[in-house]
Amino acid sequence: MLRVAKSDNTRAKALFTFLESLYENHGVEAPADVFLGMDAIIRVNSRVLLSMMTPGEIDEVLEGRLLEAPLIRRLITGELKASAYSADLHARLLTATGRLADELEPFLRASPSPSYELEEVRESLLDLLRVDAARAVELASQMVQSGVWRSDDVASLYVTESAGSVTRRIGFNLTALKRHWGEGFALVLASASTLGYPREWDLNGHPQDLTVPVDPVLARGLASYGLTKDSDLGGDPFDHFE
Repeated sequence: MLRVAKSDNTRAKALFTFLESLYENHGVEAPADVFLGMDAIIRVNSRVLLSMMTPGEIDEVLEGRLLEAPLIRRLITGELKASAYSADLHARLLTATGRLADELEPFLRASPSPSYELEEVRESLLDLLRVDAARAVELASQMVQSGVWRSDDVASLYVTESAGSVTRRIGFNLTALKRHWGEGFALVLASASTLGYPREWDLNGHPQDLTVPVDPVLARGLASYGLTKDSDLGGDPFDHFE
């Protein structure tokens, strides 16, 4: 595809549109390990194709509702290094991040608490944090303090898991929560009354099957444990359990 585009730049937009369709219609249905590999390949090639387009073609690709354009959304919520694009394209992508933030905020304000089961809400909150951190912190703070969102749902965004050779490691990244949301909001989360959620898991039990996702109760419990273990938000930034 890249060879075709490089030999005939007029095909770059059509090939980008094809990748966008592939990403939107098929990628999200693939098994997680397959999708993650394909996701990286599509993003790398899409960036190259985007750089081959004319300004008018780029505007066509970026027009419309970005909230519903998964590939473009993925590209502009990533790290937009100026060195990776021409000055004009970089400026257009930065403008698109502002439009995406304008679309994400009302969507999130109308959404229920970002619990572990609501992947779209959780990813949208993280996307807003990526493109406009100040707006994301203000919105989440308002939603938590008004009681519309649960504080431990926001905190559970920082529950991490990885598969080892014999077990799954599950932990809580307190450092990332403080770095992303600021000490002030992290302290609000740590002192909130909803952290009394029951911890219904057995830390000494057998490792779970690697194909089973983190249980919502476990996610809430680990968030609660991580935030209340050191109420001053000091100490070890990770609490890992095997």
